[in-house]
Amino acid sequence: MVKCHFRGRENRVRVSANGVMARAWAILSETYSYPQIPFRSIGRKCFAWALRKAWAEAWAAAALAATSAEELTARVAEIDRELGDLKYRGFSTHTTKRAVELRELARPMVAEPFRRSLEADAFKLAA
Repeated sequence: MVKCHFRGRENRVRVSANGVMARAWAILSETYSYPQIPFRSIGRKCFAWALRKAWAEAWAAAALAATSAEELTARVAEIDRELGDLKYRGFSTHTTKRAVELRELARPMVAEPFRRSLEADAFKLAA
């Protein structure tokens, strides 16, 4: 269990170092085709990058888990509003790229309340 501080409030979020290491190896194999290409050809710097990326993903997931449902709903509404406003921008701006960025940003936020309700139902069934 790792003690985390997000947005001024203290939360306890479980971040597993073993899970982060497994994710780093998965990132390495996805990016560099690790089993086919030997590790000595890839190098430690590339693995260090994959490990940093895995830790960043873990801390982002922990921050998302520590966010309240009301904050998630407000942020998703803000992203939806910005996506709606993109169609009124001029042609000189990069609207397609921004739309993809916003959808990628909103995807875990939309899934999080559903995941929480599934966990709550599982706890009720276990009790």
